[in-house]
Amino acid sequence: MAFSPRGRTTSFHSFKCTKDMGIMLGSKIILNFNGTDVDLLMHLTKILLKTKRAEDQNEQRVKRVKIDSGDCTEEPCDVPVLHRPSLEYFGSDHYTKAEPALLRNVIDDWPALERWSDPNYLIKMAGERTVPVEIGSSYSSENWSQQLVNFKDFVVKSLGLCSTTETSHQAGVPVYLAQYELFDQIPELRADIFVPDYIGRTDVNPRIKAWLGPKGTVSPLHTDPCHNLLCQVFGSKTIILASPEDTPNLYPHEHFILNNTSQVDAKNVDFNRFPLARKVRFRRLVLRSADVLYIPPGWWHYVESRTPSFSVSFWFD
Repeated sequence: MAFSPRGRTTSFHSFKCTKDMGIMLGSKIILNFNGTDVDLLMHLTKILLKTKRAEDQNEQRVKRVKIDSGDCTEEPCDVPVLHRPSLEYFGSDHYTKAEPALLRNVIDDWPALERWSDPNYLIKMAGERTVPVEIGSSYSSENWSQQLVNFKDFVVKSLGLCSTTETSHQAGVPVYLAQYELFDQIPELRADIFVPDYIGRTDVNPRIKAWLGPKGTVSPLHTDPCHNLLCQVFGSKTIILASPEDTPNLYPHEHFILNNTSQVDAKNVDFNRFPLARKVRFRRLVLRSADVLYIPPGWWHYVESRTPSFSVSFWFD
């Protein structure tokens, strides 16, 4: 495929948007080249991006930012903290019993811990790609919507590398790449993470989700039907947990689309409106870089970014 000199930039932008839409919404187009099955759209992506990166070598680099943990205060953790537990101990005392735990020294070997905090690396790997983001305070809010955006523009804004007035389409409204299978679309980033050993014994194909956004993004108190290892790459998050046994006291939404989501704001509980919430034992912790939180199926969890943040979750059976 050739591009005219005058229309090259526009043609590249248009084609990569169409290609990404095909990857996100369509089925794979598998062709056989020299005895090897090749995903056509992914193969074209690699060729085009390799050419584009060579052309962009002289572009001005984005200033690398230091993303701290929000504060230096050591806050209490209301779940057990395990330092690289054995598979047997994790299986018997947490997976089988469905008890949450904070795991440390588990993902210290991830290249992502060093690479992803540099916006230039993220832009080099995926800057020209198109990704879906959520716009709004949380998915249960009336002001919530979704939009397709350029990944480079999103990274610059979500990491606070532009003026305050440019951080979202509407002033003060968070923009969040949430629960997205980014690594299926961009395998170059997938190579920077490894599946934790605690998953492989029960599920060889975990669902891997990316969560990238600025300070203040919120996932309201909700449950998931599968096991979850939430891995923090950079930044920090406030987590509030509640047991499945407290479900009757957490006022789930009645509509079937949101019946896994509580009406209770776990961070600022309105006990006058939700009196049964007084019975709930809320467990709090701060998830920091290189931490891994095990969230069992059915456990309620509220998640709020204290800083710009990149997390990876592994959902498994």
